[in-house]
Amino acid sequence: MTPIELSIKRKIESVGIPLKDWNIQINYGIKTGFNDAFIISCEKRDEILSNCATEEERSKTDEIIRPILRGRDIKRYSYDWANLWLIWVPWHFPLHNDTSIQGASERAELAFKEQYPALYNHLLSFKKELSARNKAETGIRYEWYALQRWGANYWRNF
Repeated sequence: MTPIELSIKRKIESVGIPLKDWNIQINYGIKTGFNDAFIISCEKRDEILSNCATEEERSKTDEIIRPILRGRDIKRYSYDWANLWLIWVPWHFPLHNDTSIQGASERAELAFKEQYPALYNHLLSFKKELSARNKAETGIRYEWYALQRWGANYWRNF
């Protein structure tokens, strides 16, 4: 380091709080297990929404298709949104707030199929690949159509 860089570093360290001393928890992001199914373009989002049979389905579906920034989209002081969307489907969706559900739930899948048919059909086209994800978990701990890791304890922070 040059003397100027060292001087700047010392100033920052004298007034700043090291990240390790912040009262925050840094978590792992969302892990889909199969990006082709869950990370979609604007065109695919529009297609899924146009396939909704009712305005209620369209509104509910629109709520769980969210803009996404991937690691490669984050720059030093800004971001470049790649016009991509995440289909946010946690384990046991749409019954994900029912803490009594343990393991993959046929009841949750049926509710998903009934309440979100356009989205269900989109994911159904990837069922083979989605079912082949982590064999110790897919279809056992969570349903084939759900995200592999969705930040169960901290998703509201997203």
